[in-house]
Amino acid sequence: MPAVKTTQEETGGNVPAGRRRIAGWKVLRRLGAGGMAEVVEVEDPRLGARAALKLFSHRQDADGQLRARFLAEAALLARLNHPRLVRVR
Repeated sequence: MPAVKTTQEETGGNVPAGRRRIAGWKVLRRLGAGGMAEVVEVEDPRLGARAALKLFSHRQDADGQLRARFLAEAALLARLNHPRLVRVR
């Protein structure tokens, strides 16, 4: 995955360039990136609730296999419920 340029926001954290809001969530900072996705910290501006949002990187997915793996991972995690696991919605 190519490096994502970052800018400083009022939070003082790094924010992926060009991504200030995603589906109503305010992007606060980039938490990490891997081979098929990046994770950003987001906040619901109405409720003040924070969450981690995993964003699929479609640039490298010519045949759809990575997308299928990404969705399968999300479906599996959505069925699990444990205090030490991240909830998937």
